[in-house]
Amino acid sequence: MKQHIRFIAILFVLICYLIISANTNSQSWNALGSGTNGTINAAIVFNGDLIVAGSFSSPGNNIARWNGTSWSSLGTGLNGVVHSMTIYNNQLIAVGAFNNQGNNVASWNGSAWSPVGLGTNDTVYAAVVYNSTLRIGGKFTNAGGVACSRLSGWNGTQWFQMPNGANNGANNTVYALTVFGSDLAIGGIFTVVGNGVNANRVVRYNSGTGVYTPLGSGVDNNAVYSLAIYSSQLYVGGSFTTIGGISVSRIARWTGSNWNTVGAGANGDVRSFTLQGANLIVGGAFTNAGNSVASWNGSAFSTLGSGITGGTPSVNALTVWSNVLVAGGSFTTAGLTDVPASNVAGYGAIPAAPTLISPNDGATGVSVTPLLDWSTVTSATTYGVQVSTNPNFTAIVINQTGIGTSQYSVPGSLNNNTTYFWRANAANGLGTSPFSSIRFFTTGLVGVVNNQEIPLTFRLYQNFPNPFNPVTKIRFDLPANNSDENLKLTVYDVSGKLVSELLNTTYIAGKWEVVFDASGIASGAYFYKIQAGNYTDIVKMVVVK
Repeated sequence: MKQHIRFIAILFVLICYLIISANTNSQSWNALGSGTNGTINAAIVFNGDLIVAGSFSSPGNNIARWNGTSWSSLGTGLNGVVHSMTIYNNQLIAVGAFNNQGNNVASWNGSAWSPVGLGTNDTVYAAVVYNSTLRIGGKFTNAGGVACSRLSGWNGTQWFQMPNGANNGANNTVYALTVFGSDLAIGGIFTVVGNGVNANRVVRYNSGTGVYTPLGSGVDNNAVYSLAIYSSQLYVGGSFTTIGGISVSRIARWTGSNWNTVGAGANGDVRSFTLQGANLIVGGAFTNAGNSVASWNGSAFSTLGSGITGGTPSVNALTVWSNVLVAGGSFTTAGLTDVPASNVAGYGAIPAAPTLISPNDGATGVSVTPLLDWSTVTSATTYGVQVSTNPNFTAIVINQTGIGTSQYSVPGSLNNNTTYFWRANAANGLGTSPFSSIRFFTTGLVGVVNNQEIPLTFRLYQNFPNPFNPVTKIRFDLPANNSDENLKLTVYDVSGKLVSELLNTTYIAGKWEVVFDASGIASGAYFYKIQAGNYTDIVKMVVVK
């Protein structure tokens, strides 16, 4: 009986472990803090942070910033609804229906808001950068004192008409803009653009010629709310149901010569697009392709978990931030377990722990400025590394986070003839992985200097033996040099990736001999490079295992 109970207990622990392991690396929907207390219409990445905007009062007035751990406002925010955002001249541009930081168009430089000229006389729904100028669309008829029918451009100093010098934009509201090759694609509820060009709800515009070009017969009814380019085709989403009398159910694609369906379409409005990897992500208020959000691979839709749920869900904004798909809109829960997510949620997985590569575990004679190398982790955007003088990491000498690559070159010298323990982790917008397994290495003198004979010239010798497995010796001569310069000896693979930093120390004249242990690298050709003052040389060597 006791053995039976023990077996059940072990089985339970194993099942729990497998569930936790699966959840750690499987993709799911997650709340981003407390979210917002109102609808999100737009999302963008600016200066490394996620920015969302719409119609809410918390955590900021209609626009807020998420840095991965907390929400904060952007100054005093904006006193009206924000409909769209873009980045122009390294500044965040917000457009909508507000007047405190500018008339419906405002610029945020990272610390303060400023107006963009005199702005517009009515709501702006869309903004994009096209041919190095800011372009906006909406229901306004005047921008910066210049008459312009629902379309305008800003060149950094003034607003202008589209085409320039002609007040003949669109005859009704513009809701969406995107760059389409050398043209600007425009969507909305208009039927005529330019000087009498019939274009039902979608058109392309070329700034070089000032010409509007219809896309077939356009969209038959209702509105175009969103535009995207995927596989060189223009995708349009909205509330429309037919094109040329053919059912397309709120989403369609222009191939360059004709309109095509996108799967079976959507049974509710399509309001947003973004690209993630090889797929087009579609958001809106539908339930047939996925709950308010779905992934399109060019031939079929697939669901993202159980999608966005709760309330009367609509995904109005999509973007990818820190390797996480972010959905914003109007909803209260997300995912299979109905995770509470107030109008914003992230889809992805916390990265797995990396695997340490170099130095080898237990390595000796390691440089006091070693290159720490670990495996690249899928979905990770940054890494962290810790170095300690004990395996419990209670005496940490290096604690570096936010590393953009899977390598870290220790900047200051570690103590010589000392054993160090190290580990690494990986992070993205959803969180940080556990630390890797722990390795240790011992620093030591890797160069033997014979100061009894100071050479007259620089020389880097061929390593010996060569080819080798796994240890070889590298010799070089350094003549007398009165300047205070640096000495570096590094190893690279054939792609130019840094494999090992053998020396990074003060220049000392003499005959040097350095031992290189290639136990941790694969067979193949490598190059070792010396930089000693103004002297540089490179020699090839071969590892054979």
